[in-house]
Amino acid sequence: MAWEWVAPIATAVTGIAGTFFTWYSGKQGREHAEQVAKQSAAASLTQLREARRAAAYIEVLTAVGNATAAAIHATMPPGFVDEDDEDDPPFPTIADQVELRAKVDLYGTQEVRRIFAEWRQNLHEVMDSRGEAQVQLPARYERMKDASAQLAEQMNSEMTSERHHLR
Repeated sequence: MAWEWVAPIATAVTGIAGTFFTWYSGKQGREHAEQVAKQSAAASLTQLREARRAAAYIEVLTAVGNATAAAIHATMPPGFVDEDDEDDPPFPTIADQVELRAKVDLYGTQEVRRIFAEWRQNLHEVMDSRGEAQVQLPARYERMKDASAQLAEQMNSEMTSERHHLR
């Protein structure tokens, strides 16, 4: 009679152990699913940021190219450009310039922001030189074109590298 209690106790211990390990296995599964969901969300967010950055960079480069061409056209002496040429891009409005600067500040890396500021400075120098001696304009044009090319090169480098850092 001393052994009658062993079977019910063994059954209870086995049941408790089975319940515990079932719960523990489920807990691990839930934690794994949560971790996979977080990683997936982070990857999706990174892809979304990169897509937004790429779109912003395209808009910035297009606007920079148009503004550079418009500034050069606007400051050329009479007779050097066809005044009736309707293909010349218009100079960006103040609102366009503010939006462009916001996109660079929001999506641009520190290096892109630095090069963009240099380009803007050169653009303002060219635009402020209207009516001045034309001797200095070619050097200013070259600095503005160089800054524009550096900006394109930096943006391209960032967007085509395997892994680049957002800031």
